[in-house]
Amino acid sequence: IVSCRYLTDTVDHCYLNQLKSGVYLLQMETKDKPLIKIGKSENVFERFKNIQTGNPIVKFIGYLSTENYDDLEKQLHLQFKNLKFKGEWFTLNPKITEYFITHPNWNQLDL
Repeated sequence: IVSCRYLTDTVDHCYLNQLKSGVYLLQMETKDKPLIKIGKSENVFERFKNIQTGNPIVKFIGYLSTENYDDLEKQLHLQFKNLKFKGEWFTLNPKITEYFITHPNWNQLDL
């Protein structure tokens, strides 16, 4: 688990030397149901920072580190298509979270 020391720490400060590519999970609570985003990025921390700027209620759960993030993201979107809400957002379901947290390349974040 990667962790920041203080609540005021920023993604830039905590992860300056830990920039990674991969497929990430974001969680957002909505008034109807919790959603989870399966996204990809060459730099998952920079991507999260950009998303959080526009939507501060989004929680960065973690990511699967991989250089083949394009293929993995496509595979996961197909695998969980029955849970798709809209775009890259899916209804929160244990099948999705279990896949990620049991994967050998899983990196959980504590922001």
